[in-house]
Amino acid sequence: MSSSSSSSSAVLLMAALLLSCSAARHLEEKAPHYPAVPEMPKPELPELPIVPEMLPHPVVPELPHYPAVPGFPKHGLPQKPELPPLPTAELPPEAEVHDPEPEAKQP
Repeated sequence: MSSSSSSSSAVLLMAALLLSCSAARHLEEKAPHYPAVPEMPKPELPELPIVPEMLPHPVVPELPHYPAVPGFPKHGLPQKPELPPLPTAELPPEAEVHDPEPEAKQP
């Protein structure tokens, strides 16, 4: 029975394929044919302007030498007061830690 069902499905598949091919051909025949569109001519680009070679950089004249500006006296500022030394932290004495003796094994 399985061979008859597979052969009938194969026949059904072939029939569907033939119908789809004939339908596609029928649609192609009915489709309007448009004339081929000619390719647009490419516009001509204008010529690039010719760039002259780089001119040398003009020489910058040196600036006149001015005398150094004298420093200003700092007599108007008050002197910083001296700070007292920081107190030292007093730590409590370290407690002695005794590890307990390991118990001796009894033979």
